Amino acid sequence: MSTAFLEHVNVTVSDPEATAKRLHDWFGWKVRWKGDSLGGGTTYHIGNETSYIAAYTPPKATTPLSGDSYSHRGGLNHVAVVVDDLDAAEARIRAGGYVPPTITPPMSRAAGSISRTMTASSLKSSAMPDRLTGGFGRPLR
Repeated sequence: MSTAFLEHVNVTVSDPEATAKRLHDWFGWKVRWKGDSLGGGTTYHIGNETSYIAAYTPPKATTPLSGDSYSHRGGLNHVAVVVDDLDAAEARIRAGGYVPPTITPPMSRAAGSISRTMTASSLKSSAMPDRLTGGFGRPLR
């Protein structure tokens, strides 16, 4: 069996500092590194000891993805985060002004639902926005 694991995901956002604050408020993640990056942009690495999200912004203004990510090659459809207490995590996210989307993506789950994933040993919970840049109703900055 492979010992490979996902170490990070890099996404383009309009405001990596605001994204870092939200991820800290939601999940308690810390900024592991921040600084200049590709093409004169800025990147924040936000996460824990083993994995992180790299929130990148180029030096020029970004434009939001039109339509849904499921119909665009290379679109980021969601990032799943396992949490100890799904209700508490959802409460923190909603307290920040975010609500589940009203549009159901082309997959087998109801709009606005939070996925609960069964593992071999126990039931784990994961908050699954449809995509990092807006799965809870408003784009991350």
